[in-house]
Amino acid sequence: MKQLHYQTEGELTDERLRLTYGSQLIFDGYTDDLVTSASGDLQLKLNFGTKETTRVSARKLGEQIIWIPELPLSAKDSYTTLLFSEQQFTELWTALRYDPAADLTLIPAISPDELKRTWLIAAIAEPQLSDLAALARSAKEQIIACSDELEEQQPYFTQLIEEDWSKMDTGRLQAVESDSDWKDGTAYLNDGGEWVPLKIDLAGKRYLHVGNGICVRT
Repeated sequence: MKQLHYQTEGELTDERLRLTYGSQLIFDGYTDDLVTSASGDLQLKLNFGTKETTRVSARKLGEQIIWIPELPLSAKDSYTTLLFSEQQFTELWTALRYDPAADLTLIPAISPDELKRTWLIAAIAEPQLSDLAALARSAKEQIIACSDELEEQQPYFTQLIEEDWSKMDTGRLQAVESDSDWKDGTAYLNDGGEWVPLKIDLAGKRYLHVGNGICVRT
């Protein structure tokens, strides 16, 4: 699990916070600007050290909390997948002077459509898209070649993009962080980027890669 570090300075409404996830800065600003529930979801307003803000909503994925983006995105690279343990959530919420136990009860399980949207985001060509069918179409149209590892999984990979995930039981899913020796199933994109939609462990098991090394075993 990536480490969550926070550093504060100042007091009350003038308190500033630097929040890092692993080695990545995800928020730098006033503490009061980080958390909101105005939309009905428990959200973080992340800025990744820039002037742009991306809202991410808390969802339960197994025993952990994944933060999914509010669509449309301001830019393709304005979101990175974040996964917190309940302990990390509790420690951060306590430091921010919120009630972690109460707020944990407000977090719903991730839906199949939300999981698929999160999985597809790294491949989309148009960040302003929010419709799931359009996201899937954009991702498919972006792919110009696949690595050998992904070619071996081609029927399964194509099915994942095209099929309806609504019957997936997300309640039984667990998130894991990939090991460095797992194989990347890489799609090469028309815009020059790369998308790693699948990772394969040493035993040959396939995992959905939802970004930032975070995987889901289906």
